[in-house]
Amino acid sequence: MTRVLPIVVVVLLGYLGFVFWKNSTKPPPEAPPAPVAVATPAPTPTATPPPLVIAPPAPQKNLAPPGTFYVVQRVTVTTDSGITGVAPGTRVTMVSPGPPMQVSDGQNQFAVQPEQVTNDLDIAARVYYADRNAQAAVNASGAQAAQVSAAAEEASEKAWQAKERTLSTLYAQPASLPMSTGELDQSARPVSEIEGGGDFKGAIH
Repeated sequence: MTRVLPIVVVVLLGYLGFVFWKNSTKPPPEAPPAPVAVATPAPTPTATPPPLVIAPPAPQKNLAPPGTFYVVQRVTVTTDSGITGVAPGTRVTMVSPGPPMQVSDGQNQFAVQPEQVTNDLDIAARVYYADRNAQAAVNASGAQAAQVSAAAEEASEKAWQAKERTLSTLYAQPASLPMSTGELDQSARPVSEIEGGGDFKGAIH
């Protein structure tokens, strides 16, 4: 029994040494992997769509009734009595579409080109008043020229009348002759005596 005990002790010590050696040579446990930082992509800016531009509705034209037009250019019309002019803004009625278009202003029938008439009442009003203003300017210019001519003629007439008065006053005065009193008192003597030498001697005073 005493011989077995030391063997058991040796075996036990050997087992403990083996366990210790095995534990000491085991690799340490691996550390858990560090979390990988995933870069969060920056939010993509959303492109703002351009504002929707809505075109305003086209203004509605103010049109004349069908078949009614207005002259926008002065038209010369030859009639049986002569030549007359149709002023811009004159209302005409279509007689036939043409071309050229035949229209009537109620007195005369004549031909016009499409660009010489319009059925837009706003355009017709503009050309009508523009023509009236132009005619008024021409009339005012003619009246001013007539006033200037009349004033010049009146000034010329006044100048001529003043000159006539001056001449009348000048010629109405008696002429003064530079003669002495002694010369006027002498009487005339006829030459009736023949003196020696056969010459007439005498003088008329």
